[in-house]
Amino acid sequence: MTQPAPARADLNARLNAVLRTDELEARVSRQPDYEAENQALRELAAALAESPQTILQKVVEVACRLCHAGSAGVSLLSKDDGGRTFYWPAVTGALSQYVGGGTPRDFGPCGVVLDRGSMQLFARPERCFPYLEPITPPLEEVLLTPFCVAGTAVGTVWLVAHTPERKFDSEDLRVIRSLANFASTAYQLLETMNALTRDRQSLRAVDRRKDDFLAMLAHELRNPLAPIRSAADLLSKLDTSEQVGRIATIIARQTSQMARLIDDLLDVSRISRGTLTVQREPVDLRSIARQAAEAVQPQCDTAGIALVVSVPDDAVVVDADRARLGQVIVNLLNNAIKFTDAGGRVSLSIATDDGSAVISVRDEGIGIAPEHLERVFERFAQVDSSIERSKAGLGLGLTLVRTLAELHGGTVGVRSDGLGLGSEFSVRLPLPRRDSATATRSSGAVSVATTAAPRRLLVVDDNLDSAQMLAELLRTSGHDVHLAHDGPDAVRLTETLAPDIVLLDIGLPGMSGYDVARQIKASGARSPLLVALTGWGQPADRQRSKASGFDEHLLKPVDSAELARVIAAHGRRVHGASSNAGRPPA
Repeated sequence: MTQPAPARADLNARLNAVLRTDELEARVSRQPDYEAENQALRELAAALAESPQTILQKVVEVACRLCHAGSAGVSLLSKDDGGRTFYWPAVTGALSQYVGGGTPRDFGPCGVVLDRGSMQLFARPERCFPYLEPITPPLEEVLLTPFCVAGTAVGTVWLVAHTPERKFDSEDLRVIRSLANFASTAYQLLETMNALTRDRQSLRAVDRRKDDFLAMLAHELRNPLAPIRSAADLLSKLDTSEQVGRIATIIARQTSQMARLIDDLLDVSRISRGTLTVQREPVDLRSIARQAAEAVQPQCDTAGIALVVSVPDDAVVVDADRARLGQVIVNLLNNAIKFTDAGGRVSLSIATDDGSAVISVRDEGIGIAPEHLERVFERFAQVDSSIERSKAGLGLGLTLVRTLAELHGGTVGVRSDGLGLGSEFSVRLPLPRRDSATATRSSGAVSVATTAAPRRLLVVDDNLDSAQMLAELLRTSGHDVHLAHDGPDAVRLTETLAPDIVLLDIGLPGMSGYDVARQIKASGARSPLLVALTGWGQPADRQRSKASGFDEHLLKPVDSAELARVIAAHGRRVHGASSNAGRPPA
């Protein structure tokens, strides 16, 4: 519907021939139907609440009905072309087929309304604007009123009569103005909602990019930690002197601390997305507490802090995720150790009270001021940031404690008598209504042996330092270890060497670890145990590795004791492997 505009004088003459605005007030008006208007307003309010995206269409339908028009619509200035055209987002009646169409801004009835800043009535407007002639049925009269947003006209609301008998009057003008005001308010609300939706989508996109970045960062940070950890473990085995042992212990402890910080970052990201989950089963809280204490004992020894563990004689069974509950206790102990000076004491106790299991961690550290007690569980909270008290950490550990406690249906609280008087953190978890002896995992349960018989192992990693250090470490345990640094070589050596276990990095160049695992599984030969040894540790990464055929998924830097347990539990003894242990890799 575009056509060059005629000269200004000719346009004015044509307009005068089709404009009937002055006649409107002189016409006899029909009586208002306030009952119908009230009903229409209720419909519009309901539509705005239930389906705001369709409110303009609902407005024109109501306008058409109340004014007994043949058609009705809304025209808005297009944002795509800088306001050079009007587009019709809502049309009803005989012209509904033209929804989405439009007219030129500077040569059409809508443009006249905006230029004059007031309502206008046209009779047979195609005599002035010839591009309207093809429209059927014909436009006998068109009544338009400005559509304003924040006081600025950005379009029109219009009614069309298609028969000579139907003449618009001042009552029609009153109704259409009222509906235009409603439509303006609704449109502004809709625009605000759309802007908020775009903002949410943008924030979600930023959040996804942040998650991707954290996952990549975790992978890239874990990769160099792997050979450092393996080298420290190897060093402690090759040189048993006290000095070397102390150095190796420091290296191992600091790499573990770095790995914990990485895990905390990823867990907080999962909390933000609401994807942090727990896998609950009946567990004995005493054994988890003892394992957590063993994990932090080296830190206590180094810091000169006494760690006291108190657990009851009877099992304390809770429905919990063993690993996540261990994380809760370790985080609380780490926090206590961090703020306790040498010569101090940290206490860990397990008890039951009024239908709940209670985990308490008490320290003799710097204490917490009353005004900071509620802040300690906030993300990145550091209630004492002074240089002399600066400690390693991101302020995430206690946030994770609270979230994990809540995911288990529990609560966490803190008590302190003030600065310099220590603090006590308590986690309360609901006890099962009925204890089940068969479900109890007592502290006396037999653990899997970690001293593995010699196996034939294939280590696959494109990081040469990581592969070599791990291989050397495994050879000290008598294993027959071979190396590969890319996917095709890993597949070839798996076929020729028939290893019992393949320790396979996922992020290999060219042929990924996933592809290698699938090809090994599909070979038809006896498949070795496939262990993903990787820096990728998100839940989606674990699911993908399982779907690709991996039997285990271990994160770098892998703990040597954990790896030994996997080998001992799943490896198949190779006769004569011990005689080849320590030979150069193939």
